[in-house]
Amino acid sequence: MPAQYVQLIQETRPTSPYKVHYVSHDFFNYFCEVRAYTSIRPGRKAGDPTVMDLRCLKYLPTGEIHWKLQYTDDWQFLGNRL
Repeated sequence: MPAQYVQLIQETRPTSPYKVHYVSHDFFNYFCEVRAYTSIRPGRKAGDPTVMDLRCLKYLPTGEIHWKLQYTDDWQFLGNRL
C-alpha cells in the first residue's frame, strides 16, 4: 500500500537508513494562485529582442522572471505580463 512506502524505504538500508519524510497535501503548492505569463518575449515591438535572442532566464521564488541577451549583461526584469 502507498501508506507503507515510507517504512519500506527506511528499511531498505538498515546500516545507513534513508531519511524519509511523509508529506501531506499541505506540502504541495496551490497552483490556482500561481501567476502565468502570456509571453516571455523581452520586447513588444518590431526590432526588439525575441525569445530566440535570450541567453539566460532566471526564475525567482517570488514569481518574477529575469533575462539576459548576453551572458555578460546585467539581469533585466521581464515585467508583469499576466
